[in-house]
Amino acid sequence: MATCQPIYAEQPHTPTIGVMANLADFAALAQVVASAGKIVLLDRCGLATALRADALDLLILSPRRDWWDEVDTLTEFYQAAARAHLAVLAMTPTGDVRALEHAFTTGVTDCVPYPIDPAEVAIRVTVLLNRKRTADRLRAEATAMRRLALTDPVTGLWNRHYLDTELAARVATGEPSLSVLMIDIDRFKPINDKHGHAIGDRALRAVATRLNAGIRAHDTLARFGGDELVLMMPDTRIEAATLVAERLRELVADGTTEVPFNLTISVGVAELIEGESVTMLLERADKALYAAKLNGRNRVAAAS
Repeated sequence: MATCQPIYAEQPHTPTIGVMANLADFAALAQVVASAGKIVLLDRCGLATALRADALDLLILSPRRDWWDEVDTLTEFYQAAARAHLAVLAMTPTGDVRALEHAFTTGVTDCVPYPIDPAEVAIRVTVLLNRKRTADRLRAEATAMRRLALTDPVTGLWNRHYLDTELAARVATGEPSLSVLMIDIDRFKPINDKHGHAIGDRALRAVATRLNAGIRAHDTLARFGGDELVLMMPDTRIEAATLVAERLRELVADGTTEVPFNLTISVGVAELIEGESVTMLLERADKALYAAKLNGRNRVAAAS
């Protein structure tokens, strides 16, 4: 009996803690939090690189001189980390309520008094890293669930709901040069009738795999329904989209080892017209597909 696999399996992870501080404070902090993870000393350039790479689990900011002398620079770091959704532990002068208020209102997650109290720093670092770990797990689970809800279970492609949402968003912004390919597997019903739905599903997956291998990373291929697939191609005029459709048609017609018979596709191509709705765009692509089938199948037709 098959067993259910967890949507998200937590992997062992050693947290990386970035520290911006003078060398003396860095040495003290490294001793305090050494057991919590890997400690790295950062300067302005190093922080920017780490934020771009999403390489940190926690950032500790300690003033290198007087806190208020550095407030503008520290605020810049606080806000950069907040934009990257990174937890920040800030050192603020002991008893300085204004500094504490300023830190929290500019993106800091938590504060500890400065000079450093080793015991308090250790506790707050542990709490923040635990929160980060939980947040990462919940975010991964949410991403997996969203992908599951928007994926066609047979082909592994995006489903109709995802396609409709993406098309609607692009059409609403009036995106120029947006083309769609309406793709249909030729004589698919006889395949199901003769070989059964299991072989039919295998044929559908084979076509989906071949099409996926021939498109760009920012194109969107989705199962539209039954044996129909739709390819959304941003920044693509109809002339280029038609050439892509011909190449994809040849890619499928070249043959596949997944099923013991040849597969072909017919394709209708349409480019978004200004003021056109998603429904109108897809209807024109569907009419072009119908023309391709009328002309003998295993063909490409472009909408006028």
